[in-house]
Amino acid sequence: RRQRQMCISDRIHNEYIDVDGDKISKIEFDFYYSMTKQNILNQELFSGMTYGSYFASYMGYDTSKSDSSQTYGGNSDYTWYDYFANAALSTIKEDKALLKDADKNGFTYNADDDYNNFIDNLKSSADSAGSSVKDYYKTVFGENATEKNIKGYLCSYLKAASYQGELQTKLKPDDAEIASYYEEHKDDYAVSYTHLRAHETLSDL
Repeated sequence: RRQRQMCISDRIHNEYIDVDGDKISKIEFDFYYSMTKQNILNQELFSGMTYGSYFASYMGYDTSKSDSSQTYGGNSDYTWYDYFANAALSTIKEDKALLKDADKNGFTYNADDDYNNFIDNLKSSADSAGSSVKDYYKTVFGENATEKNIKGYLCSYLKAASYQGELQTKLKPDDAEIASYYEEHKDDYAVSYTHLRAHETLSDL
């Protein structure tokens, strides 16, 4: 039995897709699929509506059904699984690039606090759903997921997010730079504003 379990584990971890030279295991892909999907669904489209609500109301997306069983945008050759899988691949590429850049630039990060907060929230969600933590991992991150075997992927995901946040902070212009940019381009803003007001007036007719 132990040998059979080892074979199954090897198969799961060694099955992979190649993403820009990085070997992505099934467990890692399923993890990114879940994280990317939830980020998309929870992202605010505009005030009072998330993408998840929009997909459900206007595109017929049903979270109670499998993604692979639902066509996306009426295209019989493209499903919601395809949509989220492609988004997950984009996230993987971005995170791998961020992690390489972080290491290159000597970025240090201790994932303990962020990891523990994530796990606490996950356990709370499992409790709210009336599920065991073990089963909830499989529901959220795929049938092969356990707390142990996705920890490395989760910590890398959190590190990439932290590094991205640091880059955004460093690259954010200060007030003087914003004021200087505005002075140089204020005529463009005036044209844009006039066009916007004209568009709004026409829309009201």
